[in-house]
Amino acid sequence: MKTKIIASALLLFGFGAWVWTACDKIPEDETRISSDLPEWQGKTVVLEDFTGVGCTNCPNAAEIAHGLQTLMGDKLIVVELHGQTETVTASLVGPQADGDPDLRNAAAAVYSTYWKVAGLPCGLINRQQAPGEVLSRARWRSTAIGVYGEAPVATIEATASLSGSTITVEAKGSFPQAYQSKGEIRVLTMILEDGFSVTQIVSGTATPGYIHNHVLRHVIDEAWGVKVLDANPAANSMFNYTGTVNVQSNWNKDNLSVAVLLCDNDTKEILNAAKVKLNQ
Repeated sequence: MKTKIIASALLLFGFGAWVWTACDKIPEDETRISSDLPEWQGKTVVLEDFTGVGCTNCPNAAEIAHGLQTLMGDKLIVVELHGQTETVTASLVGPQADGDPDLRNAAAAVYSTYWKVAGLPCGLINRQQAPGEVLSRARWRSTAIGVYGEAPVATIEATASLSGSTITVEAKGSFPQAYQSKGEIRVLTMILEDGFSVTQIVSGTATPGYIHNHVLRHVIDEAWGVKVLDANPAANSMFNYTGTVNVQSNWNKDNLSVAVLLCDNDTKEILNAAKVKLNQ
C-alpha cells in the first residue's frame, strides 16, 4: 500500500455504566421522517454506527440511520463500525452462524476503545462527541439535523477508481477562512462495503438473511488518517491527498464505496466529508 501527500486525510449485560436494552423508548420525533430541515450550508453529516450482529437493538438503530439517509440523501454518510474490544465482546459483534462473514474491523475497535463504547447500539455524529459521550440512537436524529445546518470550515471533494486490483483515492479541498484548530488537519479514508447477508439477532431471535450496508472494511493509511495540513490553517489553505490500497480477496468490488473524512486530529472532529462510489 502506498500513500502520497501534497500539502499546500446482544446481548451485552453487566458491562459498563450503560447498556441499551429492548426497554429503550425512542421518542417519536426521532423515528419519523420529515422534510423540515434547515438550509444545507455545505457540510456533510457523518453518522458512525457502533453495531454488531449479536446486538438485539442494533437493527432498530439501523432503521433510524436509514430514515436519516432517506431524509438527507447524499448529504449524510453512514458508516457501520463492528469493533471488538474487551467490553464489546466477540459474541456481540462477531459472526452468529457458521459461514457468515465476519464484519469485525481493527480500526473500528480502535474507535470503540477511544470513545469508550460500553454497549451497543450507539453512535457519533461528525465525531463532535468526547470520549465516553457517544450518542444513544434516541439522539441521532436531532444531533444530525443540527450538524446538517452548520456552515463548514473547509471544502472537500474526492474520486475513487479501480485499476486492476488497486484502488486509488484522490481528494482535494481548502479552508476559505483561517481556522483555529487544536491539532493538525488529517484526511481519513474508509473503504465501505454493502450487501452483507448475515444471521442477525432481531428482537432476541437469530434471523438469517439480515442485510448490513456501509460496513467499514478497511482504513487506508492509519486509523486516524494522514496529515495534509498543519494546525491552524490560514485562509485559502489548500490540501491534496492521494491514497492507494489493493482490493482484498474477501471484498466484493461491486459493492464498495469510499468515504473521505477531513478531521482535526486533536479533537477527532470531522470538519467535512465526501463519499464516492468506486469507478471501475
